[in-house]
Amino acid sequence: MLEEFARERFTDHFAPAFEEWIATRPLKNPDAPRSPFAMNSYVPPGEVEAQEADARADGYFADALADNRRGDNYTLLTVLFALVLFFGALSNRFGSERKSWTILAGAGVLLVVGVGFLIAFPKII
Repeated sequence: MLEEFARERFTDHFAPAFEEWIATRPLKNPDAPRSPFAMNSYVPPGEVEAQEADARADGYFADALADNRRGDNYTLLTVLFALVLFFGALSNRFGSERKSWTILAGAGVLLVVGVGFLIAFPKII
């Protein structure tokens, strides 16, 4: 009577797992799974969809990490070009022409390095 009451309330996903579990004779077989929920035939509703959603989320996360790295690279380029402007302006502050040209040459080297990185980086657009 109690068994019939419970069986009437089984979901479509649980009933096959319960029948398979009963077939293992769990009261007499010590190797039987502890419950029908441990059976491979029991797949809770939404589990497949949840696994697919997890896989999509992992893909979006990997894309976000790549985009974040790209943004960091362009931020570093901005700082590098700001250094070029800083050293270019600083070169006018020295009384010695040799020091001014040395600082300006350093700014030129930073400019060439920055342009090289800019060409090598993937384009945003």
